[in-house]
Amino acid sequence: MYKNLHIIFLFLCASHIACAEKLSGRIFFEDGVSAAGVIVSLKAFDGRMLAFTYTDKEGYFFLDIEDADGIFLEAAFLGYESIRLDPPFIDNISLTLKKTALSLDEVVVKAENVMQRGDTISYSVPSLASQNDRTLVDILKKIPGIEVDRKGYVQYQGKPINRFYIEGNDLLGEKYNVATVNLDPEYLGSIQIYERHQPVKVLEGFGSTTPDNAALNITLKQGVRSKWLGTLEAQAGVSSDKPRVPYSAGGMLMNISRRFQTMTTVETDAAGNDIIRNSMSETTYNPDNYEFSKAYRIKDFLGISSPSAPLDDERTMFNTSYSAQTSNKVVLKEGYSLGVAVDYENLSLSMENTNVQTIFNADGSVLSDYTGVSINKSDMWYGSADLRFDINTTSLYLKERLKFSMRGLSAGNSITGTSVRNEDTQDKNVEALNSLAFMRRTPNNRSILSFSMLTQYSDKTEILKVSAEDSQETGRTEAVQSVSSEIFYNDLYFNYRFILADGLELISRTDVNIEYRNFGSVFEGAVPEIQDIFPEIPFSGGSSMMMIEPLENLSLSYITRKLRLGAGVDIRYRYYDYFSVSKYHRFAANPRLNIGYEVTPRFRIQATGAFSLSPIDDQELYGTVIMNDFRNFTVGRTELIQTPSYSATIDMNFKSPLSGWYLRGYGSYLYSRSFEYVRYVAGDYIVSQHSNQTTPFNAVTAGLKVEKGFLGNGSKLSADISINWYESQLSQNNNGISYQYYSGNAVLAYTGSPVRWMKIGYDGMYSISSYKSEGVWSDSFVHYFRHRLQLAFFPTERMEIGAAFEHYLSKYAGLDVNQTYLLDLSMGYNVTKSIKVFVNARNLLDNDRYTYSYVSPLQSFVQYYTIRPLNVLLGLSFRF
Repeated sequence: MYKNLHIIFLFLCASHIACAEKLSGRIFFEDGVSAAGVIVSLKAFDGRMLAFTYTDKEGYFFLDIEDADGIFLEAAFLGYESIRLDPPFIDNISLTLKKTALSLDEVVVKAENVMQRGDTISYSVPSLASQNDRTLVDILKKIPGIEVDRKGYVQYQGKPINRFYIEGNDLLGEKYNVATVNLDPEYLGSIQIYERHQPVKVLEGFGSTTPDNAALNITLKQGVRSKWLGTLEAQAGVSSDKPRVPYSAGGMLMNISRRFQTMTTVETDAAGNDIIRNSMSETTYNPDNYEFSKAYRIKDFLGISSPSAPLDDERTMFNTSYSAQTSNKVVLKEGYSLGVAVDYENLSLSMENTNVQTIFNADGSVLSDYTGVSINKSDMWYGSADLRFDINTTSLYLKERLKFSMRGLSAGNSITGTSVRNEDTQDKNVEALNSLAFMRRTPNNRSILSFSMLTQYSDKTEILKVSAEDSQETGRTEAVQSVSSEIFYNDLYFNYRFILADGLELISRTDVNIEYRNFGSVFEGAVPEIQDIFPEIPFSGGSSMMMIEPLENLSLSYITRKLRLGAGVDIRYRYYDYFSVSKYHRFAANPRLNIGYEVTPRFRIQATGAFSLSPIDDQELYGTVIMNDFRNFTVGRTELIQTPSYSATIDMNFKSPLSGWYLRGYGSYLYSRSFEYVRYVAGDYIVSQHSNQTTPFNAVTAGLKVEKGFLGNGSKLSADISINWYESQLSQNNNGISYQYYSGNAVLAYTGSPVRWMKIGYDGMYSISSYKSEGVWSDSFVHYFRHRLQLAFFPTERMEIGAAFEHYLSKYAGLDVNQTYLLDLSMGYNVTKSIKVFVNARNLLDNDRYTYSYVSPLQSFVQYYTIRPLNVLLGLSFRF
């Protein structure tokens, strides 16, 4: 009988569970912003509350419901009308809250273009957008506290963001700039800044994060969510000089839904636009926030230098570019996702510039004066594919990512001037990386255990061939340099976090790094001037190295909402085995101390002090002379030496999002025993040696930035001033020379729409730099000044007329003032809401040269760049 009762009891329980349902949905504010923190409750008709929850940052809620009879659902948020929903309930409920005036002792609370709820600041995109805003970057530049660089990467309060979300999904990872430079503002509902953001849900509520540990979330308008969206654009025209037919075309296709997200872009360009945004060179996002932050990066030893100008790339790039990428993510269930991404980029580039380099003696006399006129042509390509699997829930964090990439470079350089040379270089790199991370809370919920492993294999080969006219011999002489690097790298990481008491946290982190590297350098040719300086150092050679490094990091922190105290120490041991040289043992202990205080929720001060022994860069350890390009050589370090440093920093932040005020002040001091910079000048050649000798190095940096956002009309005004000073000693042709370097910068910028029918953008900067050597000021003062003014007029709702004027001034020593003027005009007409035709005329003044000067201790540079001629392009864009 008891057995039968047991069966009946289990049956009743199963029936009860089977009747239970999961009620889910999403709530928005009427401007399209996801409604976080809304109370969603189930109530009986008599008013009793049966269950309740809060919406998350993306506005989602989940409730268990056993029986819908006699109950209703209610959504309530202060300042908005409550919503009541009676059964029957549908799946994936969607609700929109409407504003209502709230009277509190004769004070009315009203929602504005910006809203702050806790650590989330939301900006309404429709209220910030102007008629000629083309991409998300244009909107971000109007938000106080935010800066966007040329590649589309974002900083908030002077620090890179740690995540970029679209509708709460991290679709693009470290390649998020694909979205910032492509997303049309017409698709967007809001931009949300998550301060104190913790991307790992296991760590939510465990310890604390700082306000500037921020993320961005982009929400879409309700009408475009879960729909296929796309843009197509093409333009072509004529030029007053080569290329005769500049053109550009591209398209973007995306779909952002709760379970599936995808974004694909395809672009081609021969009009000077930089569409190579991710992979040809090191990007400017903060890599510490992503999976491959610890990856071993093989240096480029050889190459044809093409210094970039402080000018928009479209001015100096003579390019033919192709770029295609697709990023896709499937949400398997809540917190579980699978992602696949593929990239391909190809860039054919030609640039012309003249470089005048002068190297001085300590008394100001000229040691070397060189002029080189370069015509550089290069072809670069890059391809990658990666697969990722993520589990990110409050109880478990698991991330697995596998990436494979290949890149290649082929370039040629024709040099005239002081000497006549030809350069040809090739570079190939193959890389495979795997990153695995695991994190879980212990049952007592007071500690967290985590483990990660990064495994990497990289193979890089570089070849440089230099041909030079020799006046003492008939025919030509040649020199060929090849460098090969092959590494296997593995990093094992164990982390234990334990809460000792409220706000008091102990972290123990153990790393074990294992590296195996093969290095080879082969030189064919003869350079007597350099061989006379280093008669005992070979020009060819190779070595193999194995490194094992265990590292223990202990830190103790005390964190409250206002106060943040931290102390820690890194203890590391390194064992090196140079199979052809010797074995080394190195030990280091690096203590640090930091303190932060939030005076008010708007005003925060943080100070940090640290002592450290520098890590050893094993890629500077090689026993040969390497020809980097046609006139620059380097000599590797021969000993494993660690240098000490002491640093102190102070950072001050004030913010008032609702009023639009942001202020950031900072200062830092660094003292170290750095490696002495050693330079030899032998005829036209310059040799830089990685010295084993150390010398004192002092540096001071300070700055202040003030921003005021006028959010009523989508405007922002900012002023920024900074100074830099450092002093040290260099060795030049075996003469030790002390020096001090000074620089200062002042920037004033404005963007916005003072009236409905006009938009203004202004960016002005002045900088000055110089140095002292042996206590005597150099004559090499450099003054640099730029103005950039952009105007847009909207005579009708469908038409826009734009003008852009740029003025650059460079003044160096006793040379004449060099000035460049550039003028662009444009006109666009919206045929329909989705179709736009436009015409752009660039460099109407048809200027052909831009000049830029800069100095460093005991040397100066004057660069002359060939800029793109007059281009007139007619274009069409289509949004669907």
